[in-house]
Amino acid sequence: MKYAAAAPNCPAAAVVTVKPSDWASGYKERPLVNVRLGLRLLGDADLTYALAIAKEMDERDPSNTKRNLMTATVATALCNPDDASVAHEAFAAPDELIRLALRPETIQALWDELERVMVETSPIREPATDESITVLMAAISEGALDNLSELDPARETRIRRYLQFCLDELIDAAEEPTLDAS
Repeated sequence: MKYAAAAPNCPAAAVVTVKPSDWASGYKERPLVNVRLGLRLLGDADLTYALAIAKEMDERDPSNTKRNLMTATVATALCNPDDASVAHEAFAAPDELIRLALRPETIQALWDELERVMVETSPIREPATDESITVLMAAISEGALDNLSELDPARETRIRRYLQFCLDELIDAAEEPTLDAS
């Protein structure tokens, strides 16, 4: 496992608590207690590595190309919660183990969290402008969310998660004391 993008002694970009029920029922090493998993941001070398692992998975199971890429990316991002440059002790060799150890829904949840952190910290994605927020509010007022349930389930879930994330951030910001400019 390569950890090229992680600086030593840096905490993981995100920490997720995985419950015993989130592990595959047939996994022999299934923990009986909650386990904290770290997710680190991935650099170019890490993404190239994940793509290579996904291609190997595709050779064995070509029917799940999208899931294989998601699984390989999550496996590459797994790390020690307190030090992103170190593999997580439960996943010393996560490339194949993750598919056996975690339920598909758990891998999806880890992917969603990794995606959220990547969007939140991305230098490529520009923050919304006042104008784009106005456009979003108008689109919502005009019914843009009325047919969410008709979308691809993964896209619907992603939109709902981002909307909830935005709502949580706005609520948290409203509860924070304002800084005194004097």
